[in-house]
Amino acid sequence: MLVSCDTTPETQAATYQVGCILIRTDNGTLYSMTGTTASPSWTLNGVGSVGPTGATGYSGYTGRTGYTGYTGPTGYTGYTGPGP
Repeated sequence: MLVSCDTTPETQAATYQVGCILIRTDNGTLYSMTGTTASPSWTLNGVGSVGPTGATGYSGYTGRTGYTGYTGPTGYTGYTGPGP
């Protein structure tokens, strides 16, 4: 049996079969009913640490960026006048 809910799984007697799978739609967690029909108990499945990610691999040669060239002198800016 597969059921869904959007909050904490219910524990009302005679509602779920042993082994029932429940998907919580508000956060995507998956539970299985591990109690009895008289006393339902839910076990969260799929918890645990995630393993390492592996190497990223060679990104490739970026190549030469090229020469931008000579900028030269900026020249005379001119007279600004008397100061304050």
